[in-house]
Amino acid sequence: MHEAGNPLGIIKSYLSILERKLPEDGVRQELAVLTEEIDRVANIVGHMTQSIKSTQDTRSIDLVSVLNDFLLLYADTLFGARGIRIETALPKLELPVRINRDNLKQIVLNLWKNASEALVEGKLVKISVSDNIIHDGASYVQLRVDDNGPGMSEETMQAIYRPKPISDTSQRGIGLSVIGSLARQEGILITCRSQIGVGTSIALLIPKNRSATPGNSA
Repeated sequence: MHEAGNPLGIIKSYLSILERKLPEDGVRQELAVLTEEIDRVANIVGHMTQSIKSTQDTRSIDLVSVLNDFLLLYADTLFGARGIRIETALPKLELPVRINRDNLKQIVLNLWKNASEALVEGKLVKISVSDNIIHDGASYVQLRVDDNGPGMSEETMQAIYRPKPISDTSQRGIGLSVIGSLARQEGILITCRSQIGVGTSIALLIPKNRSATPGNSA
C-alpha cells in the first residue's frame, strides 16, 4: 500500500504543476477529472485491508456530472481507440442521486470496462439515463448500458448476484462481482439481460436523492 501510494502522490503533484502552466482554455477540465481519479484510486489502495462501507461519504451527487466526467476521461480509451462506437442519452439537467461517489465511479468504470473488453471494432455501446422510475413505491434513476457484443452466459451473469471467488472466475466475472457487491451496499437494484451472439443490457436502479422535489420523482 505504501509503495503504491508514492507514485500516485508524485503523479498528482506533477499534474498540479502542469495545470498551472496551461492556459485557461486548455485541458484543465480533463486534468481535474484525472486528479480526482487518482484520489479515488489512492482511497481504494488505502482500504485494501478493509471494506469501503456505503455509509462512508454517502451524499447527494449529480449523476449526470459524474457520467460526463467519466466520458471525458475514459470514452476514447475504452471505446474510441478500439474502434467501438458509443452513443449516449443523458439528461441536460442535474440529476441528484444518493450514493457514495467513489462507489458509483467504481460501478460505472466496471460496467464500461466489461463492455469494452467484450466488444470488437465496429460494435456499439449505448449509455443512457432515465429519470422518474418508481419501484415498490420508491424513486430511482436508471443507468443503462447496452451493447451488441457476443453476449454472456447465464453463469457469467450470475456473478452480479452471487459473486464467485476471484480465483474461480474470469476477468469479466470479477468486474460483474464488483458491480454486484457495491450495488448491494448502496441499495442499487440490478437487472441483466443477455443473449449469446446478440448483446447484453445491464440496468441499474439508483436511489434518488430523498430531498428531490416530489414533482420530479413521480
